[in-house]
Amino acid sequence: MKQQDLKKIFNNIKSGTASPKEIASMKQWLHQFNLEADVDLSVKEVKQIQSQIWQNMAAELNIQSSKTHMHWIRYASAAAAVLIGLMLFLFHRPGFDSRLSLNNPTVRQDKLPGSIKAHVTLADGTSINIDEANKQSLLNTAGIKIKKAKDGTVIYKLSAEKQVSSSVKYSTIYTPKGGRFNLELPDGTLVMLNASSSFTYPTVFDEQERSVELSGEAFFHVSKQHKAGKNIPFYVKTLRQKIEVLGTQFNVSSYADDDFTATTLLEGKVRVNMLNGADLRILAPGEQSVLTNSSNSIRVSRVNVESTVAWKDGQFLFEDAYLKEILLSLSRWYDVKVNLNNLPKTRYTIFISRESKLSSVLKMLDKTGDLKFKLINNTIEIN
Repeated sequence: MKQQDLKKIFNNIKSGTASPKEIASMKQWLHQFNLEADVDLSVKEVKQIQSQIWQNMAAELNIQSSKTHMHWIRYASAAAAVLIGLMLFLFHRPGFDSRLSLNNPTVRQDKLPGSIKAHVTLADGTSINIDEANKQSLLNTAGIKIKKAKDGTVIYKLSAEKQVSSSVKYSTIYTPKGGRFNLELPDGTLVMLNASSSFTYPTVFDEQERSVELSGEAFFHVSKQHKAGKNIPFYVKTLRQKIEVLGTQFNVSSYADDDFTATTLLEGKVRVNMLNGADLRILAPGEQSVLTNSSNSIRVSRVNVESTVAWKDGQFLFEDAYLKEILLSLSRWYDVKVNLNNLPKTRYTIFISRESKLSSVLKMLDKTGDLKFKLINNTIEIN
C-alpha cells in the first residue's frame, strides 16, 4: 500500500469516517506486516489514531439504537482488529519498546489469552486433563470425540453410555482460569464453558428429564428431545436457582465470587425458579433475569444480548460495566489476581478480542478513563 493511501485511511479512521472497505484494506496491510522502508508513521500519530478510534467507537456504541446495534458491533470488531495490528506495528518498530516502557509500566509484564483447557473427572473417578494438544486416543478413554463446527470451532462430543443400573452416575468438566471448553452432550445440546467454570452432567440422561449443574458461566444451545410425543425438558441447576428449558439458546453466569446469578435468553423460552420456591419468572428473548445473593426475588429486564454472549465469540464487550465486573472477567481469562478492595464505582465501555494479550486490554482501560492499570507480580494494580 502506498504511503499516501496509508495516510488517507489513517486520517479517515481518526475522524471516524473510514469505510468498511478502507478498514478491510488496513487489516490486510497490517496482517501482511511487510512495511515498506519509505513509510513514515510516527509513534505519536499511531497512538493518536488508537485513542481516536476508541473514542469514536465508544460514542457510536452508546448512541446507536438496538435496530442498528449489530452494524456497530461489526464496525467495532473491524476497528479492534486494526488496533491489534497497530500495536504489533508499534512493538516491532526499532527502539519503540524502550521508549514505551519508560512511560507505560503495563508492558513490563504480560499475559497471553486463555485457550482450550479443561479437567474431566469421570463417574468412575478417572481424571483426564484436556488441552489443544490432546490426541484422540487419549480422549477415547473418556468417551470424548473431537469434532469441528463449520466455523472451525473445536467441539468435544460426549458419547452416551448404556444404562447398566438404576443409579445415576455423574461426570464433571472443570475449566481453570485461562481455560475454555466447548462440548456437545449426547442429546446434541451444545455447551460452551467460560473460564473458571464447573459443569456436572449424568452419563445417561433420564427419559423423563435432562438435568445438569453449573457453577461459573456457560452458553447453552439446547437440542429438543421427545419421548412418546412429549417434550423431554432440560434443566440447569445453579447454587440458588433452577432453569427449565424447552429448546433454546441462553447464557447463564453464576460465579461464586460474583454476588448474583444472571440468565440471558437469546431464543426460545426458559422458566427461572428459585430453589427455595420464593420466586419464578418466564423469560422472553432479549430478557435477562438477575438473582442477587442478598435478594429473595428475581429481577427481569431487557438487555443487549450481544454484550452478554460476546465472550463465546471470542470478544470482550463491556457496555457501561462496573470496573469490578471487568476485572473479574480479566482475572478468570488471563489467570491473574485482582485487588477488589476500595474499587471506584467507575463504568467502562470497551470492545476488544479475547485473543489479545492482557497488556492490550489494560492499555485500552488506560485510554478510556482516568485510572491507570499495570500488571505486577501477576496482579492487576490500579493507580
